Amino acid sequence: MNQSLSIGRIFGIDVRVHATWLLAFAFVTWGLGSGYFRFVIPRQQGLVVPLIFGAVAALSLFASVLIHELSHSLVAQARGMRVRDITLFIFGGVSNILDDVKSAQDEFVVSAVGPLTSFALAGLFWAIGHSLNLPSPIDVFFGTSVRALRAMSPSAALLTYLTAINLILGTFNLVPAFPLDGGRVFRSIVWGITHRYGRATLIASIIGQLFGLVMVGLGVVRIFYGDVFGGIWTILIGSFLIQSAGAARGWRQRENQSTNQASALAGMVPRRP
Repeated sequence: MNQSLSIGRIFGIDVRVHATWLLAFAFVTWGLGSGYFRFVIPRQQGLVVPLIFGAVAALSLFASVLIHELSHSLVAQARGMRVRDITLFIFGGVSNILDDVKSAQDEFVVSAVGPLTSFALAGLFWAIGHSLNLPSPIDVFFGTSVRALRAMSPSAALLTYLTAINLILGTFNLVPAFPLDGGRVFRSIVWGITHRYGRATLIASIIGQLFGLVMVGLGVVRIFYGDVFGGIWTILIGSFLIQSAGAARGWRQRENQSTNQASALAGMVPRRP
């Protein structure tokens, strides 16, 4: 990605932050500081302390995303693929793998490890929280344990948030919509069954675009019911999925067209008897 800054290397992989990440960081910090952590921290302390915890939570979220993407990159390297960098941007992160996957099995393993890593992180944070007798993150996020949330310390609330957000991250990425991890897993399965990479990409990208449209519609509904920030964010994510899936679909169609043209030209070349 252009307009990105390198912040270091991990296991020889360049880690970069795109300019749009700053917008996401500000959005998440404000959302958590003015909402979630306001239930935990007494209002007498003002908004500064909740915003500080919101910023810590936002950084922890993107650290979780980085670990998620790092798992993709390390498994790809282990299977003989070169990884240029990992870039964090407004919608999360992306591993820039230079080499195409050689088989459906490779794509399945490289794609599936990301959600599994997020679930492992959720399990780790849950185990720490469980040892501290924290409420279930599912109860907290669905508002059934607000009283328990008010009784928690800010650090306990942070642990609960990290448990829930990694659970959500892993589950969302399992949706079989390209270019999400679940969409790539789905493509690898179709590829393995049909032995046609182009056909598998086309099917996965169509599902990805349909899912993106559903998210855009959901965003409009959220705005209609008063959740303006959440609705806009949902629409942006849906639009990103539509664009990314459409780009993959167009790339396969252009590649097939080029292949057909090359075949036609080859048929016009006179051959020696």
